[in-house]
Amino acid sequence: MNEGYEIPPSLKYEEKIFAGLTRRQLVYIITAIAVCVVFIKFTGSFAIYGKYYKFSLIICLCLILTFFIAFCQFRIDDWLITVKNYILRGKKINRFDKEMLNFLSLRNVKYDHYFNVYGDACTILKLYTLTGDRSDAKNAGVVRDRDTDFLNSLPCSIQLIGYSSLFDIEKYVSLVIGGVHLLPDEQQRLMIGHLNHIKEYCKDEKIKDKSVYMVIKTPVNSLNQVEKLDIDTKTIISGLSRCFVVGERLTGAALTNTLLMISCGVGRDGIDYLSDCVTMED
Repeated sequence: MNEGYEIPPSLKYEEKIFAGLTRRQLVYIITAIAVCVVFIKFTGSFAIYGKYYKFSLIICLCLILTFFIAFCQFRIDDWLITVKNYILRGKKINRFDKEMLNFLSLRNVKYDHYFNVYGDACTILKLYTLTGDRSDAKNAGVVRDRDTDFLNSLPCSIQLIGYSSLFDIEKYVSLVIGGVHLLPDEQQRLMIGHLNHIKEYCKDEKIKDKSVYMVIKTPVNSLNQVEKLDIDTKTIISGLSRCFVVGERLTGAALTNTLLMISCGVGRDGIDYLSDCVTMED
């Protein structure tokens, strides 16, 4: 295998270094033997039970060896590392280096708020309308009056930002396809045809998925600035609910990713694109 040709990493070829074993297998075998020796040493006091102890000891040693062999052969450690990286993937972009902070005109980013270069404390709400009340023509007057009352009662400065991206139909299709096999054959064909029609329609008509964000700002000269930001945010979320709107306060990776999306215009909500592809660590 080593004749001047580069071995692709995807082949996961490991050179055998001793008795037909790879370095990885040797490490696991040595570790298993060491664990067995330690186990025998610490259970030696039970030898007074004679054959019962010997039988139990053999079973335990076989289980230990089986565990290490399975761990090695099925690469469970690699799987665990993958799971750990998946769980922690959002945290990789929670910290910005100095250049990125300057590019985004930010001074510092916390868990649920950030400071701009002027020292103002800010947070971001993602806005949703969960009912059809706002779009119902019969409620036009009520909606207008409530929106007016909301704007007149604002405790601080806000900024509304709209962002649109191509509608992502794949999640819906994947969810439906997962249960299609439970349907009769004829209904399966109809459902698949329906999904294909929706996908083509969204593609041909270039259907957009629109997101609206609200930036809430507390000036630098405010007393107890962060506490005031939290109070103002809760007040605004409460006021939005009377306007048939839900405000979700962004935190952690969702906040930092959205800041990148707003500044750079990349990614679907700046999250699907960035979470797995970009790492910016100090």
